Amino acid sequence: MMYAVLSLGLALLDGIVRLAQVLRLSAPLLYGALVITVFRPWYLAHTALADGIFLVLVGLAALSWVVTLIRAVRETIW
Repeated sequence: MMYAVLSLGLALLDGIVRLAQVLRLSAPLLYGALVITVFRPWYLAHTALADGIFLVLVGLAALSWVVTLIRAVRETIW
């Protein structure tokens, strides 16, 4: 039973990581994991800055989606 739960958990984690890679959210995911675990005292002291950095990373990922969409539309038109 424990093996099944562990296998299911690892499969779910693998799926989340692969989805993050496809959506280009690896950097925000890595940043979030590091800030919450390794740099927790810094995060608690500088919450607004840390959240701002995270939002900038997510915004850059969204910008890359828009650029990819524009390129795909241009290729389709030409």
